[in-house]
Amino acid sequence: MVKKIPYINILLRFFKTPKSYAFALITGYALIFAHMLAQILLTPLYLNILGEEKFGLLMIFLNIITFAVFGIAWFSGGLVRVLGEYWSNKNLSKFNETLILGKYIFSSYSIIVSMISIFVFITLKNADYLNNINFSTVIIILLYFVLTYEALPERQAFVGANWQALGNSIELTKVIVFTLFTVYFLPKYKSIDIVFIALIMGVITQRILTGSYLKLNLNFVGWGKISNSMKPDFKRFLSRDGLNYLYFGTLVLLLQLDVVIIGIIGGPVLAGKFVLLWKIPEVLGLILGKIPSSLEPKIIHLDSKSEMSSYNKLFLKSRTLFILLCFITSFFYMFLGEYLVKLWVGNNAPKEDWMYYIAGVALFFYSISRWPISFAFAQVKLKQLIKVSFIELCFKFIFTLILFEYFSYLSPLIGMILIHIIYVAKGYQRIK
Repeated sequence: MVKKIPYINILLRFFKTPKSYAFALITGYALIFAHMLAQILLTPLYLNILGEEKFGLLMIFLNIITFAVFGIAWFSGGLVRVLGEYWSNKNLSKFNETLILGKYIFSSYSIIVSMISIFVFITLKNADYLNNINFSTVIIILLYFVLTYEALPERQAFVGANWQALGNSIELTKVIVFTLFTVYFLPKYKSIDIVFIALIMGVITQRILTGSYLKLNLNFVGWGKISNSMKPDFKRFLSRDGLNYLYFGTLVLLLQLDVVIIGIIGGPVLAGKFVLLWKIPEVLGLILGKIPSSLEPKIIHLDSKSEMSSYNKLFLKSRTLFILLCFITSFFYMFLGEYLVKLWVGNNAPKEDWMYYIAGVALFFYSISRWPISFAFAQVKLKQLIKVSFIELCFKFIFTLILFEYFSYLSPLIGMILIHIIYVAKGYQRIK
């Protein structure tokens, strides 16, 4: 019986190669810290060179790009799961075949979305809207969008194969290239276009490295012919589980659209202020969330072999420690957040103490939900996730609209706190 096995033995059994998880976690944190350092360096640069309005526009553009994945979530969510199953069963031919299928679907989706975006932009431009946005800027943004999706299957292959440490290290080079390019060229040309050109350079760097590694180790050639043997997997992605990935992925993205919502209600300046207040807690949430998300490939492998029940005790005990860590981190930001933001952006930082208390509490509820979400997602418990996430989205949006008049750009964070207290915090933790 599992309960007779000492806790440490369960831990050792779970990590037959402890370094793989340790390195995945370490490099995952290194990647997050690289993103954080890039933001620390670049945000004051954006504000000083582009100004508050264009900084707000930049943040809105980046959030819209993030949200655009909703239409492909039915495929994106399941691809890692399927890759993980083929990898755990040592079926490398199907692993490579699924990657090729991924390239066709992701790339086709990004091209279709880009064509629609160009049509919408031209229509609005002719109607005398979006006069502060150049057509060339839209083209550069869409080029970045297409290249990102073309490169995505190779990146997900590293997650499906549980090569997370290597994948994180390669993505780290993307961040470095982007940051150096922006720091060097933005002061010279003073244009939002430079930011997206820098992002393109980073994606190209990552694509070359991931493609080369997969070619050398798995003989994966990237683009290949579509074959009839891909149909079962394609039908699986379009099945009920595939639709559930779509629903849940869309809900997750909608929950991250605070910047866009604030931009629509209050304009780009308030959207920029929200970013300044929430960016550090958001990064802290990502750092905490990396602990359970780094376990997802391992959970997929165990679940595909029906071995998950042996480790339920380990996960339950670890969750308690994770919640404690989230509490300590949130408490830290509540009382030191103002100092950190002022150190980051100087006088542009929000000046009221209570705003940082609100952000700290929101961080706590946001971060503790990462544990049950990661474990449920890896085991394809999507119906329960969809139910809780839908309730969270609806009431968070309602609270944001109601509270905006009184709390301005803090309304999404207060809305998040309220719905988590009322239902969502318990709802996520009860998923089994």
